[in-house]
Amino acid sequence: MNVGKDKKDNSTFALGGILSLFAPIAQGTPETLYSVGGSISGLSGSGLKLKNNAEELAISTSGNFLFSDSLRTGTTYSVSVSTQPSNPTQVCSVTNGNGTIVDKNILDISVVCSINSFTIGGLVSGLLGTGLVLQNNLADDLTINADGNFVFPQVIANAGSYSVSVLANPVSPTQVCSPSNQVGTVAGANVENVSIICSTNSYTISGSITGLAGSGLVLRNNSGDDLSISNGATSFLFSTSVADGQTYSVTVATQPTSLSQSCSVTSGSGTVSGSNITGISINCTTQSFAVGGSVTGFAGTGLVLQNNGSNNLPISTDGSFTFSTSLIDGSAYSVTVSSQPTGTSKACSVFQGSGNLSNGNVTNVSVTCLEPTEISQLELWLKADALPLSNGASVSAWNSSFGSFDATQGTGANQPTFNTGFINGLPGVSFDGINDYLQGPGFTVSNNTIFIVGAFYQQTAGNNGIFSFFPASGNDFNNNDGFAITYKDNSATLKPKYERQVGTDVFLLESNTTAGVHLLSFNFGSGTGNIYVDGNVTFSDTFSPISPSVMPSTYVIGARPAVGGFYGRTDFAEIIIYSSKLSNADREKVECYLKAKYNLTFVSNASCS
Repeated sequence: MNVGKDKKDNSTFALGGILSLFAPIAQGTPETLYSVGGSISGLSGSGLKLKNNAEELAISTSGNFLFSDSLRTGTTYSVSVSTQPSNPTQVCSVTNGNGTIVDKNILDISVVCSINSFTIGGLVSGLLGTGLVLQNNLADDLTINADGNFVFPQVIANAGSYSVSVLANPVSPTQVCSPSNQVGTVAGANVENVSIICSTNSYTISGSITGLAGSGLVLRNNSGDDLSISNGATSFLFSTSVADGQTYSVTVATQPTSLSQSCSVTSGSGTVSGSNITGISINCTTQSFAVGGSVTGFAGTGLVLQNNGSNNLPISTDGSFTFSTSLIDGSAYSVTVSSQPTGTSKACSVFQGSGNLSNGNVTNVSVTCLEPTEISQLELWLKADALPLSNGASVSAWNSSFGSFDATQGTGANQPTFNTGFINGLPGVSFDGINDYLQGPGFTVSNNTIFIVGAFYQQTAGNNGIFSFFPASGNDFNNNDGFAITYKDNSATLKPKYERQVGTDVFLLESNTTAGVHLLSFNFGSGTGNIYVDGNVTFSDTFSPISPSVMPSTYVIGARPAVGGFYGRTDFAEIIIYSSKLSNADREKVECYLKAKYNLTFVSNASCS
């Protein structure tokens, strides 16, 4: 089947048309057909005809062209000029005109036309045998019978490319003829410096390779014989032999990538003298790159970063940083905070801190130091490390580090206990689940985002309180502005839940988690509510938003006294409440702050490492 223009139509095609209209077409058989074409430049005469195998195509103007006959994979193509243009007389030269179809369209054939044209020739020396045949641009065969000057019969248009090669080496005796200065572009004059040197014996060029780990290495001999080297290769052998007495010069044409390496050549040049060349050495070393980034929000002293668990880097100010130890390309990097700053309430988190080096320095690691006050609408910030207490002391007051909503307990029997070694060396406040609780003044939280770092325990009864919020009269959740975070009713498994009444409906979110230390985030507002356990959303629901009606007067930690006690056993390291539903970006910032501060490696917040 033919794909493309009719033979009689000499119009040219836009490349976009070629790509969109002449993609491979399967016609009811497993075989797929492919198009052959390219571009024409400099045409000003008329009568130009191109030929591919048996098909002839008339061309009237510069532009893109496409032969009508499509070809199967494995079929050869040979594009040539069958009729040169006249009026004015021009010479058109074909580049990339020969080859074999291999599963794709051929669209890179170049035809250059010029009123000026020039000959391609040079000098043959050392010829003893018969049958030497040269080619130019894989066509224009020229038989050479003796030493001396030669000129190809077909001229090449100015600015056209030429590539002289040996199609057939001499026999009787067998010789190998090697070209030099054989590739180039016509530049306003005849080419006369192509050299063909023939030698009765020829020898291989080979050697050893060490350290090659990347891909893409290409070696080159005598500026024309390229050899692609596979990843991990330990030796190489050029396919083209070099005549005895001729020079060889092995260089690296293309350095390896993925991994990025630098390969050097030892003993790579010389003159062939009666034996194969085997002593060339290629030594490859993987390049190293730096890892760094920038710090923002720095405060205090003592911040230390690490890369891959070592290479400590003290930080004393905002700005860029770079680790002193570079890493080889392709290796992993993982930037972490080894020591958080002291003398500040901020904790520093690492963003975009891990990956693999890929052919360049890493400069985009971001270290952000933050405290909850930097996110707007903060109402309550209780942190155990702000309490000046000793281990086992009773907690009569837990003052908020922001605002005036402090939690207190005047009755000694109901006071929780201070624990200095609660989470990774930081303290917590422990509520026994029997009669411990703290309470403080309420504030409006019709929408809210709550963060709790604590240890949660299996309860002996349901509805035990973790944190509740309620008005002067009525219970905690049964109010438009009240809510309760409790342990699930009569649950055999641990499931902290968030419960409040919205209008006439009870709005309920339940997490799924296990006993132990967790970071819980509750996000409520704008018609939706979510619970996140250790950075992952575990439950979501929707509701109909309503306006606040009654100002809550009290919040309680560790119990639900408004509905009869319901004391819950829980240990708290930090409680943070905002009077709005935070955006996902701001929620993740606070989670990253808590993850960094308490070294909660199990928190899988995608923003920070």
